[in-house]
Amino acid sequence: MKRPFVFFLIPFIFGILIQYNFNIINKYFFVYLILLILISILIVYFSKNGITILLLVFFIIGVFATYQEMNQSLLSFLSNKNVTIIGKIEDKISESEYGSKYILYIIKVKYKENYYLAKEKIILNIVGQKDLQIGDIIEAEGIIIKPSRNTNPGLFNYRLYLQTKNIYWNLSAKDYNIRLISENNLNLGQKVSNDFRNRVIYVFDTLLNSENSSIMKGMVLGEDSYITKNLINKFRNLGLSHILAVSGLHIGIIFAFFVYVFSFLIINKRISIIISLCIIWIYSYLIGSPISVLRACTMFTTLMLAFIAHRRYDVINGISLAALILLFLNPLMIFSISFQLSFVAVISILIFSKKIEKNFTKQSRLSKLLSPIIAVQLGILPLTIYHFNKVSLIAVLSNLLIIPIIIPISLILGFITILFSIFLSTKLLSVFGYIINILFFYMKVIMNILNKMPFSTLNFPSLSLPEIILYYLMIFILLKIIRLESFKFKIKKIIFIYLLIFILLNSVNSFYNKELVIEFLDVGQGDCALISINNEKHFIIDTGGTVLSDFDVGENIVLPYLFKRGIFSLDGVFITHFHHDHCEGVIPIIENLKINDFFIGYENKKSKIYNLIIDKLNKNNIKINIINKGDKIILDNKVYITVLHPYEKNNLSENNLSLVLLLNYFNKKILFTGDIERDIERELVKEVDYNIDILKVPHHGSNTSSSETFIKALKPEYGIIQVGRNVFGHPNEQVLKRYQNNNVKIFRTDKNGLINIKINPKTIKIYPYFKDTNLLNDIIFKSKVEIFILLIYIILSIIVLHTNRQYMENTLLNETS
Repeated sequence: MKRPFVFFLIPFIFGILIQYNFNIINKYFFVYLILLILISILIVYFSKNGITILLLVFFIIGVFATYQEMNQSLLSFLSNKNVTIIGKIEDKISESEYGSKYILYIIKVKYKENYYLAKEKIILNIVGQKDLQIGDIIEAEGIIIKPSRNTNPGLFNYRLYLQTKNIYWNLSAKDYNIRLISENNLNLGQKVSNDFRNRVIYVFDTLLNSENSSIMKGMVLGEDSYITKNLINKFRNLGLSHILAVSGLHIGIIFAFFVYVFSFLIINKRISIIISLCIIWIYSYLIGSPISVLRACTMFTTLMLAFIAHRRYDVINGISLAALILLFLNPLMIFSISFQLSFVAVISILIFSKKIEKNFTKQSRLSKLLSPIIAVQLGILPLTIYHFNKVSLIAVLSNLLIIPIIIPISLILGFITILFSIFLSTKLLSVFGYIINILFFYMKVIMNILNKMPFSTLNFPSLSLPEIILYYLMIFILLKIIRLESFKFKIKKIIFIYLLIFILLNSVNSFYNKELVIEFLDVGQGDCALISINNEKHFIIDTGGTVLSDFDVGENIVLPYLFKRGIFSLDGVFITHFHHDHCEGVIPIIENLKINDFFIGYENKKSKIYNLIIDKLNKNNIKINIINKGDKIILDNKVYITVLHPYEKNNLSENNLSLVLLLNYFNKKILFTGDIERDIERELVKEVDYNIDILKVPHHGSNTSSSETFIKALKPEYGIIQVGRNVFGHPNEQVLKRYQNNNVKIFRTDKNGLINIKINPKTIKIYPYFKDTNLLNDIIFKSKVEIFILLIYIILSIIVLHTNRQYMENTLLNETS
């Protein structure tokens, strides 16, 4: 077998994905096991091939390794319990005016006078001001909870991100419930790592200006927490974000530098390589062993050991071995963006570079320099679109101008400065700082010029799996890795038909997808509803927000979700009232999207958030419409909104000034109520003489709203409660019982995540993102187009294999003869 680790890696990954998505090791495990054994026996019997058994073994290992990783925590029985944890601070993640966040390594847990040993890491969220240092042993009392998962499809999954780092729990604690037991409890390795980090921070903060210091700390320590969001976005827009994370590029530069130094000192080349390998592994440990660094170190080690042993080395096989080792240690790394980009980038260089270079009319140093840069950009393009919904059109140019000279010199000078700072004062090293400042000055000049170029970036909706596969297939064909001319005419004809069917299916699906879709986003304790008409017009009612933390709902939830859906402009935005949990999230939307119309029900110039929003709207020349009772807003043919409230301002509270909007579509009625309370409910009941199909439950299910009279008058079939963790007791238990007694089916964003409602002239269908059970028919419905395309692909593949079998046999016979 030419590349055994490639063949073992594929079923291993498949096993990880199957277990993670379908959880086959559960109460039905033995059923699945028997089925798997029967399939295995059939495969082995018909194939009579030992490789098949190995592939099956690695698939099973992938399944069990994932199960073990997802169930290794010993704290599950303490979920949502108030506990006391004694542990050691391992790292500081962030700090703000609201509190701080640390990684805490548990020594023991106390619950109801009993102590439990649990040697694992958790996230410690401290509410209030408490300054702790790495190595502090503390006692913390609080509630242990699971980290938040993505409750809106396609968005960042914080729980999964932490699981890739072997962290499974959060402990939320008030600052007065934290007690310091002892300080500076670090073993030798932790002390060296902490001292290295502190030295890097001190040296760069002393020798470089503030912004350059943050860049250099990111390059050396691999953490973007030192860098402002604005600066990160500048690097990302130019396709340069890999500079700010320690990757194969950085490890390659460091390794090559030390090999050169040792060779210059007339040290035997083998010894130079071994010492340099030790240095990059020590460096990996000192900065916390990020995935990209582990991948690079593993690859360099296998490559160099093969070189020393005079063995032939297959790089793709080596990459597969590195991936297999990392995934065996933590299978959930497969979901890490860093893991995906890191491996795909290297594989792209290996597969595409030479093919791209051959397409240059003249072979030169420039073509050799450009080829790997273009290869990387081509390889990671689908992943970049899927995760970030943005593509830099000048990434090749920016990488060509900055990577070859500025980054290697500044990184090497940075390391020299850190090493010499042990023996020399920072004043004597100021010349190195001066050179780095000059290099970064020119880098930022280049970046500013490139950022000002028109159409430097394009926005895209997230790609589906068939689209990603089709993209790579087209690249392989264009670069002649797959040679169509080697296929018979019949095969070409089948491929053409397949592509035509793929395009037609997507076109037909888009053409007939005529429906009204309402998506109630989970924005925590707040409201936000996205209305899409035939996937052509888009409106938002409220945008969520928060008062009690620095988490930006608009920037982190609403805006990314719109981008994922391919929505880059809005036909209208409605703000029911000016409480933060309904309107704060609109600010980044105003700054990043085109908005045709902005609708409000009143003015409140005493409100800071109102004045801020109006100022942003005016600066962006967005039309502001004040609407009142009786107004009718036409959204599209057969789709309109009737304003039921407010009718006059008087001395109403902010909640009771909420816009009440009745959405009408083919006689289907959906009522949006903001935060109205009983007084306004009574007024509405006097005028509403029709039933409501869907009710957005007023005020997050508060006991100040949803009176018995209101529910009986409207007779809603469904009720949607937008709510998150809160201290107000939302939704109220009596209110929930009231809806239940009136046969109203309730959906809640805190329980169901995003609630997707599809309405056509005949039916209303509701699809919550989370259900109590993940039924097979739900999976089939969500992926019906992909499944249909896959079935067609399989059928066509069988036809291709059948019609081409004789041709391939003749070709092989000719080659062997």
